Order: sequence, then C-alpha cells, then structure tokens
Amino acid sequence: MLFWALYFRLSQYGFTENRYFVFVFGWWLLAMAVYLLVSKKKDIRYIPITIFIIAVLSSFGFWGAFAVSEKSQINRLEKFLVKNNLLVEGKIKKLDNQEVLFEDRKEISAIIQYLYRVHTLSGIQMWFTQDLSDLSTFEGETQPKRRRDVYLFPQKVVQEFLGIEFVEAWQGGNIESETFVLYVDEYLSDGKMADISKYDFMASLYNLSGNIREINDIIYEYKFDNNNGEFIILKNDEVIARVDTKFFLNNLLKVRSSYPPPTDRDLMKIEFENENISLAIYFTNINGKKKESGIYRIQSLNGRLFFTPKIQ
Repeated sequence: MLFWALYFRLSQYGFTENRYFVFVFGWWLLAMAVYLLVSKKKDIRYIPITIFIIAVLSSFGFWGAFAVSEKSQINRLEKFLVKNNLLVEGKIKKLDNQEVLFEDRKEISAIIQYLYRVHTLSGIQMWFTQDLSDLSTFEGETQPKRRRDVYLFPQKVVQEFLGIEFVEAWQGGNIESETFVLYVDEYLSDGKMADISKYDFMASLYNLSGNIREINDIIYEYKFDNNNGEFIILKNDEVIARVDTKFFLNNLLKVRSSYPPPTDRDLMKIEFENENISLAIYFTNINGKKKESGIYRIQSLNGRLFFTPKIQ
C-alpha cells in the first residue's frame, strides 16, 4: 500500500525531499523485513548501520535527496511551460493575452516557489534572459527580507517574467467563491511601533462576538454582522458604533496578489470615530469566504481593539 500510494503521488507531483525519503526508507523497510524473515542469523545491528549509510549517501551527489528533488521539479516545470508555450526553444517567452489554465498556473507557481524556498533558481536560470539572482532589492521597500522573500520573489518571476497570474497553493479555481486567509507578519512591519496613545482601553478579539470589558458598571461588547459586513460595538446592549468593513476587505484582497499572504500590520487596521466612541481595530488574523454574490463572509477573526468612549 505504501508503494502504491507513493507511486500515485510521484506520478502526479514528482519528487520532493520528503517523498524521496519515504521512497528510500520504504525500500529499506522492505529489505529489513525480508532480511529478518529469511536470515537465520538475525543481527539487529544492521538496522542502525544501514540507516546511517542511507542517511549519508542521500545527503550528497546526483543521487541525493536534494539533487533528485530539484531535478524532478525542474522537469515538471519544463513540461508545464512547454505545454503553455511559455518555454520555446529553451527560452522563456512571456505571454501577453494567452490564457493559461488555472491548475497549470497553480502548479507553475508552486514549483517556482518550492525551488526558490528549498533550492535556488539557478537550475532554471538558463531559460531566462533576466538575472534571477538579482531579485533581492525592490525599489522603495525597506522591510527585512527573510520570510517575505519566499512569497515576493516567486511572484515576481511568475507575473513579470512569465506574464501569468501567480496562484497561491490555497486558492481554489472558483475565484468568486474562494476562501481567503489573511494574517499579520510582524517582519513586514519593520519594527514600527503602533501609535495607540489616544486610546484609553484595549481588548482582545477572539471570535465573531464577545464581551470587550466592563468599565464603571458599563458593559461593552462587540459582534460581527456578516449580513451587512459590519463590526458592531454595543454599550449595555445598545449599538453605539457600526464599522463598515466591506471597503476595507475589498481593498485588502485586491492588493493580496502584490503582497505575500502574510500581510503588513498597517494594512490590517481600521480606524473609526463617531459621537460615541473613537477606536482602532488591529486584526491579526481574518478567515472567511467570498460568496458568489460578492459578499465577504467572515468565519473567524483575531486581533486587538483599542478604544476611548466619549460618553460614559
């Protein structure tokens, strides 16, 4: 069953380091089982010795885990590029108006992201006229690089050099009813401090509704109204603020293709003020689904609410 399942996985998605080791140690398990069943002199010292030999041999050389996995994924990428006329006579041909199937764009995006994250893009450099090692600076960007590069560099290659839309691994083919996940990556905030000096109180947001806190015998609560896309603040069960989030979510999801899935903290902030309250919401995580009608339905959210009541 192990080899049967592995065969289907490898035929669809090729080798990665994890699949390589499952494959190798699958054969090792089979060999050990045969040895223990057939051998008259069963020496268990062969188990750690053979594991050590396999670990050493698989760590280097063209037969090793990294080399085999990189070659396998480059071959898969080549097939998708040739199929969609993106690779012609060994050189990348940027598309202008030609449509590329969603699943093909998703596979191309995933492979390039994998190669950049685990290996480098040097294995596909010969296809490009651009220098793929010279993507470390973006004009006007000063954020620390680390995690953000894993998303931005592959997006630049796919969108600017291939001329097709980058597709995240979690995206579905039906964009009009897609699930979205937005969360804050503090790396992108570049150590910036959030100015909350004008707010008197802070509360944590963990669900779509809950108590904020009790102040001078006044109970403040919040709830998210998915029907109207509003974040509502209540004071002793009376609505004192309705914060419209539709424009906020629409803009945030529009720029998602030019930002990595981890989102800058400043983009996940809503400020609001009326005659009853002044507040700022710093979301750390928003999960939801865009319905076919275009309405965003939030399924879960987390964050911090900073506020100052104007009338107590």
